[in-house]
Amino acid sequence: MECHLGVGELLRLEGGSEGVVLHCLKGTIWLTQGDGVDRLVQRGLSFRLAAGATAIVEALDLAELRLDASPCRPALRPVRFQQSCRALG
Repeated sequence: MECHLGVGELLRLEGGSEGVVLHCLKGTIWLTQGDGVDRLVQRGLSFRLAAGATAIVEALDLAELRLDASPCRPALRPVRFQQSCRALG
């Protein structure tokens, strides 16, 4: 799934049965899973949400995201993409 978020817009993520990887292609995303740890995912970074987990993300500035079902990736890693983010639907 690809999405564009304006400043302050929220998105609820669900890991589903395989997990989801959020790729931040533009801007900065604040992410929380309710575990007391807030995360900032900036342009060029990804975050893997485990299967069955839920998270809330908020755009701290104009942001572009891509969500991919991908169970075997590390939690945060540098990535490079040339297209805007897009979620699987």
